[in-house]
Amino acid sequence: MTFDEYQAAAMQTANPDLDIYYALAKLTVEAAEALQLHCKEEYHHKMYERPTMIEELGDVLWNLALAANELGMSLDTIAAANIAKLRARHGGSYNAAHYTEAR
Repeated sequence: MTFDEYQAAAMQTANPDLDIYYALAKLTVEAAEALQLHCKEEYHHKMYERPTMIEELGDVLWNLALAANELGMSLDTIAAANIAKLRARHGGSYNAAHYTEAR
C-alpha cells in the first residue's frame, strides 16, 4: 500500500464535517498518546503491548492523512519531499555535523 492509497482509504472513513483545525489538533493529541505509552513504560514500568502502539501510531497516520487531504496535499508527495529535505541536510546517512557546524 502506498501512502496515497492509505490516504484515499482513510478519507473514506472521515466525517466530511472535519476540517484542518480538527486534523492538526487530533494529530497532536494522538502523537501525545503514543508518547504517553512510552513514558509510562520508561518511568512507571507499565509495559505496553506492541499492538497498542501500532494503534496509536495508526491514529497519528490517520490524522496526518486528514490534514494533508484538507490542505490538498498527497501523503506520497509529503513523504518524498521530506526524504529530499533529509538527504539535502544529511547526505546518504545521518550527519551529526549538520547540527554542530556554524551556519
